[in-house]
Amino acid sequence: MAKGSRAFVGVQLQSNQTPTGRPSIVAVRQAAHYVAYGHRWPHKGEQLRGEWVGEDGQRHSHEAVLAWGKAEARAHRYTVHAVLSVPRVRLPADDYRLALAVDEAISAPYRMMVHEDTHYSHAHALFFWDKRMEKEQYLQWQADVQAVLVEREAVQMALTQELSAGQEEEIGQTRRQAWGLEI
Repeated sequence: MAKGSRAFVGVQLQSNQTPTGRPSIVAVRQAAHYVAYGHRWPHKGEQLRGEWVGEDGQRHSHEAVLAWGKAEARAHRYTVHAVLSVPRVRLPADDYRLALAVDEAISAPYRMMVHEDTHYSHAHALFFWDKRMEKEQYLQWQADVQAVLVEREAVQMALTQELSAGQEEEIGQTRRQAWGLEI
């Protein structure tokens, strides 16, 4: 990971079984509503905080994500709710998708939503596991995802700086023309 970067990758694991061992979809339903609305149970007429996308870049409705999540929760032991974040720029969904693609055996298929309504750029992803991951494997996956986030953050920062420099030059040229200083 680049020096000074604070890319964050966190995971919350929830069982898709009741305490008595029966299949349950509560964890994925609550996680999907939290990602979409900021709390576990949506209020009527409330707006989504972003747009759901899959690992293939396709957009999905919230209802489609709930149906997908319900089917996946019944087929897998755990619902995984991952949060990916970078502090210095806003990353598009494609950059977060690249980060999750470092090991698709761990995170695909997934549904993800990027939130732009907070101070830090971040994305939430939901995916499923059949068993808990070994700590070393998780730490390696986390480091690999963070490395991609750091790289994408650096690229976006460079693009932003190029745009800013170009806009400053354009503004300066317009001012010189307005003041009659442009030859």
